[in-house]
Amino acid sequence: MTTPPAPGPDVVRAIVAEAQAPRPRTRPRASDGSRYTPAPRPAEKRCRRCGALKPRSDYWNNVDRADGLQDWCKPCKRRGPRGGVSPAKLAARRALEPTTILHDPADCLHCARMALGGPSRPEGG
Repeated sequence: MTTPPAPGPDVVRAIVAEAQAPRPRTRPRASDGSRYTPAPRPAEKRCRRCGALKPRSDYWNNVDRADGLQDWCKPCKRRGPRGGVSPAKLAARRALEPTTILHDPADCLHCARMALGGPSRPEGG
């Protein structure tokens, strides 16, 4: 079996030039021939945090979003992810929260055994 002859230098140059040639970018065209038509943008938007329906001017711009606006309105963005509470206040609130679960000693097997003066755990278990 014989191998086909290698292409000549002119053929190789033509293949390389074709591969390196700039390709036209294809974009959807509007009916009037313009390159791009933006999606219709409503006059109002609902904030995903507070749920209020607000005008577009109450949102910051975000080019990564389809409608061009942030998900949260400006007041919600200003409050931040903690809802406007400083980290020190959050720590103070957490310190005041009860960390133990309160229970009824009458329903607690451990408390009942301790009241009888016995071990808190059964022997051999």
